[in-house]
Amino acid sequence: MTPYRLVLIGIPIVGIPLIIFIWWQRQTDFEATKHQAELISEFGSHRIDTVRLANKVLVFRIKPPIGQPGGDIETYRVTAGPIEVTPETQRNLQALLTTEQSYGWGYAKGCAPIYGVRLSFIRDSDQVDVNLCFDCDIALFVHNSETTGGANFDPSHDELAKIAKQIFPDDGEIQKIPTSR
Repeated sequence: MTPYRLVLIGIPIVGIPLIIFIWWQRQTDFEATKHQAELISEFGSHRIDTVRLANKVLVFRIKPPIGQPGGDIETYRVTAGPIEVTPETQRNLQALLTTEQSYGWGYAKGCAPIYGVRLSFIRDSDQVDVNLCFDCDIALFVHNSETTGGANFDPSHDELAKIAKQIFPDDGEIQKIPTSR
């Protein structure tokens, strides 16, 4: 077989898988970039920096007003906390909540969330609250008392539930949150 024929045979054998790989890689990069943009859109770039670079993180146990399940977040009452998390837990929460893989994208839920845990990320005079409903796996983002967005946290449910259980070991409702769905 001549070298010319070997080249003609080799191009499709090597070229087609290479083209498919490059196309697949671009699709994956596009999806990651798209989800990063969605995450920044929900938090806002300044607000995501507050979460990422917070000086401290406080955790609260919250409940809706009596007789008004699922009321506005401003009407929720604090039933425990503030509890300042350890530096290790703070790093875990910061990494988890600022990573696009921690959220589910492209779908809505027909759930009326009842938030049970509030994570407050404080950086100087700036505060971002992440309110978590573990029944629906919906997070609501609030920046300095103004609701800014929300997201489905299905992919990070187990990790966030484990952290909530560590922080509130004597709370029966929190301890009943299922993990390993």
